[in-house]
Amino acid sequence: MRLFFVIILVLFANFIYGQYLKFDHLSSEQNINDKYIECLFEDSYGFIWIGTNSGLFQYDGYTAKKYQSIEHDTTSLINNNIATIAEDSDKNIWIGHRFNGISILNRKTGSFTRVIIPDENDSVKLTKNGFRKIVFDADNNLWAMTAYGIGKLMPNTNKWKWYDQTSDSVFFKNQYAFAFTQTDEKEIWISVLSSGMLLKYNKTKDLFDNYIPNQTDSRLSFKSGITCLESDYKQNIWIGTLRDSLFKLTPKTGEIVSYKKDKEKSIPFSNNEIFSLVQDSKKNIWIGTINDGLYKYDYTTENFTQYKIDPKDKYSISSNSISCIIETKEGDLFFGTHSGGVNLLNFRKNKFNYIGKNDNKNIGLAHQQVSAIYKETPSLLWVGTDGGGLHLIDHKEGTTKIFSYPQHIPSNVVLDIEPNGDGKLWLATWTGGICLFDPKTEKSTVFKPISGKKGWINNSNVKGLLKDGDFLLIACHGNGLNIYDIKKTHSIILKILHLCFHLIWQLLFGTMIL
Repeated sequence: MRLFFVIILVLFANFIYGQYLKFDHLSSEQNINDKYIECLFEDSYGFIWIGTNSGLFQYDGYTAKKYQSIEHDTTSLINNNIATIAEDSDKNIWIGHRFNGISILNRKTGSFTRVIIPDENDSVKLTKNGFRKIVFDADNNLWAMTAYGIGKLMPNTNKWKWYDQTSDSVFFKNQYAFAFTQTDEKEIWISVLSSGMLLKYNKTKDLFDNYIPNQTDSRLSFKSGITCLESDYKQNIWIGTLRDSLFKLTPKTGEIVSYKKDKEKSIPFSNNEIFSLVQDSKKNIWIGTINDGLYKYDYTTENFTQYKIDPKDKYSISSNSISCIIETKEGDLFFGTHSGGVNLLNFRKNKFNYIGKNDNKNIGLAHQQVSAIYKETPSLLWVGTDGGGLHLIDHKEGTTKIFSYPQHIPSNVVLDIEPNGDGKLWLATWTGGICLFDPKTEKSTVFKPISGKKGWINNSNVKGLLKDGDFLLIACHGNGLNIYDIKKTHSIILKILHLCFHLIWQLLFGTMIL
């Protein structure tokens, strides 16, 4: 089907260089030790999956777990060359390999199932199992872009259907199907790299229509190959090419806007190699190039902004070759690069998130008055309250657990939290003395005044704690400072009872020297 397009060559583009953004870089500190990133994917649980040529990484926001192919272990990855990642309706993770098929991760067992698409012809079998991209569409069909062409695995079946020609009988068998996008109206678009074809799926005919632009204008050509596709909120299709730069297609009108390198015009790209496209939740279009950095297109102002590596700035993007881009449900942007690893833009940084009394959320507090905080890990936060007990907030799991009197601790007023070093926590309470709380058993060993017992804590109202080696300093309300010898399990009461409480507080937490 040959269509006539109204061609609009962009004669100028507002271009801005260097609007500052602070990029975080994931590295060996997060257990991500590969600098060449092939694909990124966020699953339904919020994990970020990172595909490389050395294996697969599962990133939880703090650290990453690595999966690799293990010789003679058929429950591991088929190989370490990861090209594409997807998730099915059962939450299983599908990994398409550049060679040799698909590995499916079963979350419940943690093992992989290996899938090789069969074919009697060995050469055909090889190309069918050479994946560029796999995607589940809105109807749960699995689409595969491979070296053989386009395949579709229907839901609840093991049957593949292969497409090798368009609705007007143009063949594309044994040509590399490369890019995929689906619009909000469920229209599916797929590119064929070697021929530069742009295909639209005709669901009624179960065939692909071939979109052919007006070839009379030499400035408009997909012949170098379409590397990436992205549909935007206006139902436009953004088209990135291997050497012909960037285009925007409006299918309803047939208009094509070309953003192609032109020395005489203010066209933004210094080269024409586009490799990744994403529209973010703010309706910006992010454009990853090969060797020309990252661009952001602002629909409101129609401005392009470029971001390139700056050796003098440790927070600049770490590579000028951007291989893949995703936006998370939280609005963070991840950029996979060649030679620079994974970059992250977290727009939520330096903003306050409120955690309070809210019965409609899993994360919340049972009491509004917070009196103590201890951060155990990047995702685990202990919170003491003035009347609501002890809270454990798990940001990773999105949960809050409450420990209260009398089941777990000697008082619901927790005024200080001090780690013991073995996973247990010392708690200073009001009316309950101090206790050593064990999160594993959810029980406490309680220390309160005992009438007539010498060398023991002398007040049930404790305001502060500080552990110094084998000694625990205890700031009591009105009875001075106690020192508890943890190894010898007895307390020494310092003979400074005449000091006011605020002096005790400064001794523990301020800069006063006695």
